[in-house]
Amino acid sequence: MTIKEYMVKTGVTKKKYVYVWIEKGLIPGVKQDDNTGEFIFPQSARRSYRPRLRANAKANIIIK
Repeated sequence: MTIKEYMVKTGVTKKKYVYVWIEKGLIPGVKQDDNTGEFIFPQSARRSYRPRLRANAKANIIIK
């Protein structure tokens, strides 16, 4: 799954949030293609969350 497909699936509208989540390791199973540099998401990838936040927390709250 590409980053755009992941964003549609999870309802995230800004790539910068997804990149921060990847950097922080909040989306397990994400791999980076060595040739293209694109991120590849597993089909089971879900929206990132932090244990102390609500499941429907807004993306900008999760990255803090």
